[in-house]
Amino acid sequence: MAEFISSEAPLPYVYGPLDTSRHEIRLLNVHPGNAGTKVQANLIVVSLADSPSYEALSYTWGDSSQTSTIELFDGESAANSSKFVFKATTNLELALQHLRYSDGYLILWVDSICINQNDNIEKSSQVQQMSTIFASASRVCVWLGEEYGYSDHALALISECPKDLDAALDLLSKEERGLSWRALTFLVQRPYFSRSWIVQEVALAKDITIFCGSEECDWESFQLIVRALIAEANAYAIYKENPHPSATPPRCAALTEWNVPDSHYFNWFHGTRNISCLASTRISAGKAGLKNFLATCHGRAITNPKDVIFSVLGLASEAQSLDLEVNYEQETVDVFIDAVESIVNATGSLDILCHNNWTQVHNHSHSWVPRFAGGFEECNCEGYLVNSLTISEILVPDGGVVQELMVDKSPYTAAGDTKAAISFDKARRQISVQGVKIDEITKVLDLPVPYRGGIQIPKQWKGDVFNLSNTSSKDISKNKNFDPFWRTLVANREQLNIWTTDIDISSLSTYNDILSLNNYTYLSQYRAPAPSAWASEAEEWLKGDMTVPDTSTSEFLRGIIGYIRSKRFVMTRESMGLGPESAENGDIVCVLFGCSVPMVLRPVGDGSVGFYLVGEAYLHSMMDGEAIELLKDGKITVEDFAII
Repeated sequence: MAEFISSEAPLPYVYGPLDTSRHEIRLLNVHPGNAGTKVQANLIVVSLADSPSYEALSYTWGDSSQTSTIELFDGESAANSSKFVFKATTNLELALQHLRYSDGYLILWVDSICINQNDNIEKSSQVQQMSTIFASASRVCVWLGEEYGYSDHALALISECPKDLDAALDLLSKEERGLSWRALTFLVQRPYFSRSWIVQEVALAKDITIFCGSEECDWESFQLIVRALIAEANAYAIYKENPHPSATPPRCAALTEWNVPDSHYFNWFHGTRNISCLASTRISAGKAGLKNFLATCHGRAITNPKDVIFSVLGLASEAQSLDLEVNYEQETVDVFIDAVESIVNATGSLDILCHNNWTQVHNHSHSWVPRFAGGFEECNCEGYLVNSLTISEILVPDGGVVQELMVDKSPYTAAGDTKAAISFDKARRQISVQGVKIDEITKVLDLPVPYRGGIQIPKQWKGDVFNLSNTSSKDISKNKNFDPFWRTLVANREQLNIWTTDIDISSLSTYNDILSLNNYTYLSQYRAPAPSAWASEAEEWLKGDMTVPDTSTSEFLRGIIGYIRSKRFVMTRESMGLGPESAENGDIVCVLFGCSVPMVLRPVGDGSVGFYLVGEAYLHSMMDGEAIELLKDGKITVEDFAII
């Protein structure tokens, strides 16, 4: 925690109050200084309503046990001012050392100093304003830390300032830049890029400068170089998988001939994914819903699990209608419950519950509360937020670049146009929802097996579905289960590609607007079944070892990668489908009103007490309103499900 101690008397510094009605904040006025001298500064109070001029610091706090001192005065100079010593993390002190001017004052907003970290009420109020604070800053200074791992070479490469992706790709073939490209693979692994709070800080910034040691570069050039690194990694993987003349060969021998350890490759891959997420968030802020931001930011580093909600709240398109306040006084489970209730009330949808896909048996309370960040109370079960059936991206060209845009509409309509019928029992932390029971799981098959570069689908799936003891694998395409099987593997959808360049992304109020363009043609394509042409690809694939490389150019196999990871193939009384890892025989499959996909529930005992929520499901032939039609025809009835 931040702490001020008087140099004359060891008393903690007392922060003055801030006027919340005037949206007051504190700014750090960093005094001029030279290398090796103490960082000196003073705090000033301003109102955001007065449009003050300042910059904001985006950084990682670092190890709280490693601290350095900053001299803080209650005036703009040391003369006639009381001096206090502020214990800052070493990483923050280093940032201020490098950023301060030698002959002028730097006015900077720094969260750990400008917010009284010991006052949860003030912290709640200030964090509620953080989206405005970063959006209003003249510049956001990104501090990656000191120079190490040849980061100076990586920054020098970035500072060549390529104008476009082609120019960045051209730098790959320069032999003299080999060390720089290798250094970049270490730079993208820095802890900064995995931090949760930086998503908002980067997304809302007007202008960004990246600092690393004594080097600096602009954000746009950094993004282009990282995209070139991603393209090179993909080209190498595809070329290695399918080395024929039509495959694009890699350009950078220093990378492709580098015997990279698996651990380095894994961390390098995830580092570039984190940075790609930041780039997409810069264009999606205010245009996508909170549910989507919670999914894309899942797994990022946080100190306080409540911050997984608070750190992206200001990015959501429905932020004003959510009626969700930052409150650090609440228990974590109640913060998550409030987030769920606010999203359901604002959207009329239960799709937020699909963020619960338990990886292990979860037969205890709070089964319906998404684990947006770790566990709480007695529960440390892990739930996946990624690869949800309800979250989909569409590809749209934008300025010569294909952007992946998240829309809040699900590609499925299992519950038709119904709205959520739900009541929250906050005292018992339970919910009651209405819907219909449509099936029961009778067999759960093995999970896909991951390997470096992809996954392998267990041959058990093919054997059980087609009963291969009685059917030759050559006759699979004639089997009645062939079409349902391959369509289940890709969840019977294809990613929507919009090839026209007529769409101005910046003019859209939300990305959902894309689906209403062209007389809703794009919405029809978005919700269309997977193309029948994939059947021939599926037939050939089933004759082989059933591996699915991450970098495959096959549309069918890319469809599998998009949905199958961390899901089990399940057989039901009436059909087949995909379920969560923790699915068991006897679990029931329901369509809940307001939920775009079926949900798997597990009866508590005989079901009279209620149900545990297990996760979302794909159930073949039940994804497009068929259950609602059965209800209208009187073939099934509405039920109340108490979920604990």
